[in-house]
Amino acid sequence: MADEVAIPAFRTVPRTGVIYVTMEAHKRGFRSSDKTWVNLGQGQPETGELPGAPPRVLEVPVHPADQDYAPVPGVWELR
Repeated sequence: MADEVAIPAFRTVPRTGVIYVTMEAHKRGFRSSDKTWVNLGQGQPETGELPGAPPRVLEVPVHPADQDYAPVPGVWELR
């Protein structure tokens, strides 16, 4: 495709995902050894209790009537 159409809302990036984000953070001072930074792009998230946080939601009750398919055009209240 010699003549690609440019879409103003998008730009080409040489790297994507975790590599891109980590490189951009590194430009702004991120170092994996620095305990004042957190790398949210890799690894396993914290799953235990967090000091001072509200209790975790462990279950969400769903009524059987709410387990139906949504209408094809969507749910108007959610638009």
